[in-house]
Amino acid sequence: MFSLRRKIRAMLKTDVCSQHGQIIAEYAVMLAMCAIVAISLLVLMFYFSEFGWRVINLVSIDYP
Repeated sequence: MFSLRRKIRAMLKTDVCSQHGQIIAEYAVMLAMCAIVAISLLVLMFYFSEFGWRVINLVSIDYP
């Protein structure tokens, strides 16, 4: 029992905790970036389906 506590304390004193925090931070950043991309794609899909011809006329170039 006591050796298990010593092992846990030794693990907590090493860089395991800082690596665990870095992994969580990187996961949170990637989750936020994926959410931003998904939301922006949903907004674009909404505008292209609702005002598709207007948006296409705004960005298109009429060649003579």
